[in-house]
Amino acid sequence: MKRALLAILLIELAVFGLFRGQLGFYHDDWVLLEFLTEGGSFWGGMARLAKAGFAVRPLNLPQFSLFHAVGGLNPLPYHLAMLLLEITQGLLLYSLL
Repeated sequence: MKRALLAILLIELAVFGLFRGQLGFYHDDWVLLEFLTEGGSFWGGMARLAKAGFAVRPLNLPQFSLFHAVGGLNPLPYHLAMLLLEITQGLLLYSLL
């Protein structure tokens, strides 16, 4: 079992983590970053996203606001957080199966 979990971890790092330093933001990311920057704080960013119509996905409001609070306009913390979430998702799926 430990070997399988290690394999999942290595695959995730190879597939997703290998390119983390070469990635940036896409067009739709800049729209979100603009709203979050206008909000000024974690709660303000959530309110600004909700006002812009993103409340139809309520879990994205705190996720995007937290990412912005940690990473600001630097894409590396966003990609590292997504790498951690991808690894966690893979391990949880393996545990479920």
